[in-house]
Amino acid sequence: MKVLAIDSSGIAVSAAVADENSIIAEFTVNNRQTHSQTLLPMIDMVVQMSEIPLSDITAIAVAAGPGSFTGLRIGSATAKGLGFALDKPVIPVPSLDGLAYRAACFNGIICPLMDARRNQVYTAAYRMEDGHLSCIIGQKAADITDILSELSQTGESVLFLGDGADVYKKVIEEEIKTDYSFAPAYMSKQSAASVAALGIIYYSEGRYESAAGHRPFYLRKPQAERERIEKLIYKTSINIHRMAMEDLEEVIALESLVFGSHPDIESYKKACMRQENIYMVAKSSNQVIAYCTVVTSYETADLCNIAVKNEYRRNHIAQKLLSECILCCSSMNVKRIMLEVREDNIPALEFYKNMDFKEIGRRKGYYKEPYADAVIMEKSL
Repeated sequence: MKVLAIDSSGIAVSAAVADENSIIAEFTVNNRQTHSQTLLPMIDMVVQMSEIPLSDITAIAVAAGPGSFTGLRIGSATAKGLGFALDKPVIPVPSLDGLAYRAACFNGIICPLMDARRNQVYTAAYRMEDGHLSCIIGQKAADITDILSELSQTGESVLFLGDGADVYKKVIEEEIKTDYSFAPAYMSKQSAASVAALGIIYYSEGRYESAAGHRPFYLRKPQAERERIEKLIYKTSINIHRMAMEDLEEVIALESLVFGSHPDIESYKKACMRQENIYMVAKSSNQVIAYCTVVTSYETADLCNIAVKNEYRRNHIAQKLLSECILCCSSMNVKRIMLEVREDNIPALEFYKNMDFKEIGRRKGYYKEPYADAVIMEKSL
C-alpha cells in the first residue's frame, strides 16, 4: 500500500509519501510559515517527486491531534478534501504517537511534549515493546510539573522531545527526579514520515475512517469555545442524578421519541435497580430532559444510550451527563468504556471524539435499516 501523510499539528509542517518498505518522499518546513500557504504546495511537491499518481494512494494519514487548533483544522480539512476527491479513507494518527515514533530507537520511556501554553503541555508516555509503540501514560493536557512527577515515579530513563521540551527545558532540569535526556534536533519535532509509518500500521489494524467521518482530536477546546460552553451551561439550570423509578416513564417516552424504540418498563426497572448499572438523568424544572445508560462488567463498561430532548440540545447537556457517568465508572474501577455508533451519524461521532473516545474497529453492515457499519469506540479511564 501507499500512504500520503500530513502533519501540521505543531510549528513544523510536513508531508510525505511512503509504502510498507520505505519513506519515498518527504518535505518538512520548520520556519513558522503559515501552514495554510505551505501545506498544499508541499503535498504537490512530494507527490511529483515520488512519481506516484494520487490515484494510486491507498489512504491519507493525518496527524489528527492534539496540537495547534489552527494547524489541526488545516491538516484535517486537507485530508478530508483529498479523501473526498480521491474516494480514499483517512487514517487519523494521534499527533503524540507520531512524535514519539520519531524516537522509536530509544530504549526507555519516550515522552513527547507539545506546548499548550499556560504552563501546560499535550503529552503522553510510550515505550517500544516487541517493535511496537506502546502507550503507558495516556494522552492528556497537563501541567508540566504533573507529568514530570509521574515520570519521576517510574525510575526509568526518559527521553523528551517536541517543542514543549524546548519551552520547559529549565523546568524539566529542575523538577525531574530520574535519568533523562533531550532528543537531538533531527528527531525532536513532528514529521509526516513517522505519521506515514504509523498510518500504514494502523491501516492494517483497521484503524481508519471515511473522509466524511474524520474530525481532528483537540483534547482541549479552544479558550473561546470553553468560555462559550460555560456560559451556555450556566444559563441552563439542570440537575443530574441517578435515575429513579419515578423517572422511568419520561425516560421511556424520550427513548421512543429519539430512537423510535419501545422498551419494556419492567425490563427498565430491573436494569435501573442493578448496582453495577449507571443510569443517569438530567432534569430541568423537575422534568427529564436527557438520560444516559451505562452497563458495567468488571473493568469494562458499555455505553448503551444517551439522548437529549430536541429543545435542550446544543447546550452541552449530553457532555455534562456523560461526564458524570464517566466519573461514576472511574469510582467503580472501570478501566474502559465502549460504545457502538452508526458510521453515518456524524454529529454523534464528533461528540464522542470530543469526549476522548477513539475508534478501535468496525462491524461491517451491522445496521440494516438503513445499511451502515457500526463504528466501535473506546475511552480509557
